[in-house]
Amino acid sequence: MSTFDDISQEEMAVFLQEADEQIQLLDEDLVNLEKEGANSELLQEIFRAAHTLKGSSAMVGLNDMSHVAHAAETVLDLLRNHALEIDTGVIDALLHSLDTLKILRQNLLSDSPENIDVQPVLDELEAVANRDKTSSSQKTGGKDVIDHSLIAEAWHQLETGLILYSIKAEIVPESPFPAVRFFQALDELSRFGKVLNSIPDRQAIENGSEERFLQACFAGTSTEDEIQEILANIPDLTNIDVRRVENEKAEDISSPTPSKQEENNSGTQERRSGQKVQTSQTVRVDVKLLDKLINNVGEMVIERNKIRQSIRMLEAKYENDETISSLRDTSANIIKLVSELQESILQARMLPIGTVFNGFPRLIRDLAQKVNKKVELIIDGQETELDRTILEQIRDPLVHLLRNAVDHGIETPEKRIAAGKEEKGVVLLSAYQEQSYITIIVEDDGGGIDIARVKRASIAKGVISEEEAERLSEEEALNLIFRSGISTADQITEVSGRGVGMDVVRTNIESVGGSVSIESRLGEGTRFTIRLPLTLATINGLLVSSSGTTYVIPMSSLVEVLKIAHDDIQHISGHEIIRVRDQLLPVYKLESTFGQNMDKAGDIDEMLVVIIRSGVRTAGIIVDSVMETQETVVKSLGKYVGTIRGIAGATILGDGRVALILDTATLVTGITAN
Repeated sequence: MSTFDDISQEEMAVFLQEADEQIQLLDEDLVNLEKEGANSELLQEIFRAAHTLKGSSAMVGLNDMSHVAHAAETVLDLLRNHALEIDTGVIDALLHSLDTLKILRQNLLSDSPENIDVQPVLDELEAVANRDKTSSSQKTGGKDVIDHSLIAEAWHQLETGLILYSIKAEIVPESPFPAVRFFQALDELSRFGKVLNSIPDRQAIENGSEERFLQACFAGTSTEDEIQEILANIPDLTNIDVRRVENEKAEDISSPTPSKQEENNSGTQERRSGQKVQTSQTVRVDVKLLDKLINNVGEMVIERNKIRQSIRMLEAKYENDETISSLRDTSANIIKLVSELQESILQARMLPIGTVFNGFPRLIRDLAQKVNKKVELIIDGQETELDRTILEQIRDPLVHLLRNAVDHGIETPEKRIAAGKEEKGVVLLSAYQEQSYITIIVEDDGGGIDIARVKRASIAKGVISEEEAERLSEEEALNLIFRSGISTADQITEVSGRGVGMDVVRTNIESVGGSVSIESRLGEGTRFTIRLPLTLATINGLLVSSSGTTYVIPMSSLVEVLKIAHDDIQHISGHEIIRVRDQLLPVYKLESTFGQNMDKAGDIDEMLVVIIRSGVRTAGIIVDSVMETQETVVKSLGKYVGTIRGIAGATILGDGRVALILDTATLVTGITAN
């Protein structure tokens, strides 16, 4: 990490954490600003973020970052003072400045930082700030916005006991006498207090100023509502805004300073939802410390399972022994405390999925502009929490799905209108918790997936033959889009069309123990459903054995356990199949997967089959015995063992034995693909 001579590593770390908060806020709010227009509360929130970033970066000597933030702050100040209209060009410039801030921030973490040229974005922001200078000057009597020094001057004139107000108002366009109306406004205000200064000033108004935008500093004892009522009685006066000025800080003139109660622990304002934010005492903890804690707790869970196993053995050996009974009670308390500690540490690793979701409105906006479509992104369930490790893995798959929704799913405005739809397409991104799993849905109301085109593309790529394509069900045909190289795009674009991405989606999701399924109706839209475990640190699993080896099957993949006769296994095209409630399922002997001895398999009349599912695929694995369900700590096989297809990791059981955790997604894919 780059540091400066007078800035310590710790101080730089604090700056980066605070900068991340402000950058994330800007990322969320700038896109909302384009949709909501001149929302004063939203503008103030964005302005404060830019202002804070400007000050903190200047404090640690990051001049480029400070200059960019300052230039963005200038544009935002024009917006909140009605001297600049919000449009695509303004938002583009602000977003480009945000992109530059992100690059500058990332550059700090590089061992060999690059020289970033910030001049182009500074020029763009300056051009935006100055493009309406003529009209802005007309609005404010020769000044772009009300000068902050006017408020400072007003404070010096303020007498004890009076309240200072910042007042803004406009004259309706059709009014023939703007100067007369402003004169009336100042005259009425003077009856209830003092007009300390204004733009335009009283002299300009008396000289017949054509100004149609008034800003004034007023001191009096009236309330905001009373002042509002006074001005509302003046004809042709509109957009009246009366705000009490709480302090002398120039940057806080246009809106009241938030009180201590209105700030959260990280120093940022409460959100604009209108709901009270419950503040809580929080501290920042290094992720490495959390990882170490979870590893230590994992070891404690293993020992907990050993204690539980030992107590069972002792109780069986020394029945009704008082010492053993006392030891059992003590161990029960220890087991309970370890479980509670484990739950607390796991909770500390959880993050709201909104930390990933909040960057997607910008993504959708930019993609929609590139492909000339109108798209609205609706997000729900941002508060749903997920293990941070899984969050890091799920970002790319979601990006791929959203890009495909915009490029492949949503039609052009012309096509949508022709199909009887609204010209603006809708993409829904939602998340919710189901027991110990998280479900994420990416859905669009676009044209849906043409299964016939998917089959043709798959045949052309040699993924399947024409005969196989004929036999595929609709569900199976839809899942062909997850095969590498399959694309139905008419042409290659910046967004998609090369047949990459969807296979990555499935691979990344399954790598964290999740699954993805797809539903689609031609002309109506497409829905992707992702199921993910809450955490990768532990799993609930079913213990089974095969040829003397114990395996753990994740409960998330378990469908049911069946007992079948050896004769129930049928052979079709060289594959073993069983029939389960009128459904044919492929089965595989677990020991054969890992090259174990299978000599005794043919001598067994009855066999146990564990039915497992991954996504839409279902298969059966034949095992020797089924034991119990148990919470297990996931351990890596290590670099010496390496990667074994079908094995996700290992765990230590209560009796000290090692059990292998099955990668059911890989197993099911391999079984059903054979």
